[in-house]
Amino acid sequence: MPVSQDPDDEIPDYLREGEDRIPEEIPGALGAPDAAAAAAAAPPVNTPLPLPTPGLYGTHSAARRFGIAQTIQVLTEFGTIWASRHSGPRVGIGDISKQGGGQISGHVSHRKGIDVDIRPLRNDGQEQPVTIHQDAYSQALTQELVDLMDANPVLSVQFVFFNDPDIQGAQHEANHDNHLHIRFHLPGAGPSAPPLLQLNTKRAAVSELQRRLNKRAPSLGFPPLAVDGNFGTKTEEAVKAVQIAEGLTADGKVGRDTWATLPAS
Repeated sequence: MPVSQDPDDEIPDYLREGEDRIPEEIPGALGAPDAAAAAAAAPPVNTPLPLPTPGLYGTHSAARRFGIAQTIQVLTEFGTIWASRHSGPRVGIGDISKQGGGQISGHVSHRKGIDVDIRPLRNDGQEQPVTIHQDAYSQALTQELVDLMDANPVLSVQFVFFNDPDIQGAQHEANHDNHLHIRFHLPGAGPSAPPLLQLNTKRAAVSELQRRLNKRAPSLGFPPLAVDGNFGTKTEEAVKAVQIAEGLTADGKVGRDTWATLPAS
């Protein structure tokens, strides 16, 4: 693949072996808006993600790390939570969009400020590239990354493209062994954030819910939950215990009010 002569538009190393062919619009996407209406209503792509910041570092050019304000808020808040949980490694952020949006080399999408490339985590503490085929790849930390993103309270996650078949919430896409591509819904175009969770829900955000519930377990007296992404009866009982303690309706459903009672760090 040819490399752009513009240093601000140089293709990152993780795309040198193959262009990111994920389309800008994905047929059948849940909550996908009419293209013309979305283009007219889309927020401006003019908010930079200044790195490094707590929990995050940049893997490539800062000129390619612009997003809509909400995307940058998601990433900044994610980084703060990550830094509070892990002394290292930080999470590596690659391409988002160029300032103003539009075409960006190496990608078909990444034009609207809602697509984010993220480096998988390693198990040796190094902030370096890694693929799913290397011993240094940490599936557990990478899954936690996906869980946290899925549970964020700002923008709902539309897709996570990443080729580890055992990562809950991710799906296969060519050339994604060495990075995750997370796409958020535009504000108002998708389901609510954070996601509404209830009995029998299976998704990455459930694992994050279970982590947060476990922080309340000692004070509320319920047994620690398995962090498995499956909202079963034990998770429902723990949710009801929290809701009773917080004076909320004890219906076992986790909406914004219940999420707000659960410690993220």
